[in-house]
Amino acid sequence: MAQIVGVNAFGEGLEEVSEEFWLDIAKSLYNGASALGLTATDRTMEAFDGGDLSKVISRYALNFTGGLIGGGVAVGLPGFSGGIKDMLGSNMSRHQAY
Repeated sequence: MAQIVGVNAFGEGLEEVSEEFWLDIAKSLYNGASALGLTATDRTMEAFDGGDLSKVISRYALNFTGGLIGGGVAVGLPGFSGGIKDMLGSNMSRHQAY
């Protein structure tokens, strides 16, 4: 069970980091389009924290840690991902569970 929790937690951490990475890529593409005059405004978005590597590493590490915790909890606690009603018992009405 511990191995399954660990693998799921690690996978969720990687998923969170990849989502953040693709968000930075999308912001960079928007900035490029804006520089070429292809957008309605000249507004730019801050991608990759303006090139500050320590901020990028910190933000990605925070996302990885959040995914690690969330992925581990979702698998480690039976019924957690199904909501409070599943945790408290299926014979409860919706009103009683919430």
